Amino acid sequence: MEVAAVMLRDAIVRLSAAGGYSILALAMRIKGPELVGLQNMTVFALDDPSIFGGGHAYITEVRFHVVPNQLLMHSDLVRLPVGTVLPTLVRGQHLVVTQGGISEPFGSGLRINYVPIKNPEVVSNSKIVVHSLYFPFPHMYLADQAYAMPVDSVEGILESSDAAVAPGVAPVCGSPGSPGGCKMAPAPAPAPAPAPAAVSGHLVANAGHDGSL
Repeated sequence: MEVAAVMLRDAIVRLSAAGGYSILALAMRIKGPELVGLQNMTVFALDDPSIFGGGHAYITEVRFHVVPNQLLMHSDLVRLPVGTVLPTLVRGQHLVVTQGGISEPFGSGLRINYVPIKNPEVVSNSKIVVHSLYFPFPHMYLADQAYAMPVDSVEGILESSDAAVAPGVAPVCGSPGSPGGCKMAPAPAPAPAPAPAAVSGHLVANAGHDGSL
């Protein structure tokens, strides 16, 4: 706990000194009692100009931009397969890797919740890493996450990222602390559309009580 508190203070001081991240630094100071209880964390940030330029939603949704108990450097993020689910501090709300990236150059094609990374690792220490974004993460709902089937852990994916992925398999990671490595869950086949019923050569659909179609 003491080490985590020191690392949190270090990140706050460095964000303030770096210029452009004073709002995030203030938010982390306010949320210190919650953040200090984490083993480590990955924080996705907006710089001050981006917040004042239209990213006001970030101010009230900082917790949605924190991945608890996972220290994901840029090299880790770009190795995550599309569909990887990352937990946040907001209960029931997750981030999803929607487009994979490459290790070089920074600012590659990686997208999380459809948002690209602006500047990776603007601040990092042994417990905290901060990556900046162009704009706040939108929330992903069930329709958007249909292909992302939860599995065990990001660590499992990173350890087995060189393994071949069979066709029809969706590699995804779930919340931290789950036992075992990241499993490969088969993606469900789409259900066939039901054939319309034909009566006397006419299609009958959604008939009302008054006999109208």
